[in-house]
Amino acid sequence: MYAIDYRKQERHREMDTMNPGEIFWIFAPSSVSGTTTVRLIACDIPGIFSKVVGVLTLNHFNILNAKSYREKNKSYHIFDIQPLPGIMSETQRLEMARRHLDMVVSGKLDLSAQVATQRGSFENSGFHTASQSPPQVVIDNDRSALFSVVQVAASDFPGLLFSVTDMFFKHGVHIHKAEISTKNNEVLDIFYVKDSMGLKLTSVHKMSGLKAAIEKVLSQPVGGGLKSNNKHQR
Repeated sequence: MYAIDYRKQERHREMDTMNPGEIFWIFAPSSVSGTTTVRLIACDIPGIFSKVVGVLTLNHFNILNAKSYREKNKSYHIFDIQPLPGIMSETQRLEMARRHLDMVVSGKLDLSAQVATQRGSFENSGFHTASQSPPQVVIDNDRSALFSVVQVAASDFPGLLFSVTDMFFKHGVHIHKAEISTKNNEVLDIFYVKDSMGLKLTSVHKMSGLKAAIEKVLSQPVGGGLKSNNKHQR
């Protein structure tokens, strides 16, 4: 199911021959010392962005930055990640993340339950509760002609990005493009989204429900806030 051959990945992208359910990975050191860039292409996998975020979170990686976009039936994702201190090596964690993603996509692993169970270990790893800025969630239908734009601003905490993107998935909202950034322990995440019909979010009920759900997970982080050494698991 997985491959990390860059030439093969490029060939599949150019020839548009990827089959539904296929995923291709590339791991490489990034330009920032101590971090790794993960590039991923997936074909016809609903909620893949949230799933990848979840398995990286599950395997104790900080997600420092992320970008995502869709073209036709394929989605492209770039993550800058950093491993939290632990017994397993980064290579072992990446391999485990790939296995976990395989299990999630095939329906053999309940990712939400696994992340929720493991959140207690984040606190044991050195996270502590920190004062948080009030979270802000804005849904804007004027910013883009094609997409609803959801902007999320909040103080960082373990598993934040998975919590937010999981809410999109559970509310039937598809992420077509994402711009993720963290600075001084504050996150500013921007998502370009559509509903299950490929349209902007126009239902007031749907928008208010999504906004309330995201605000709830942002207001109730489990396992504390920021880590004492300023590393954070997204």
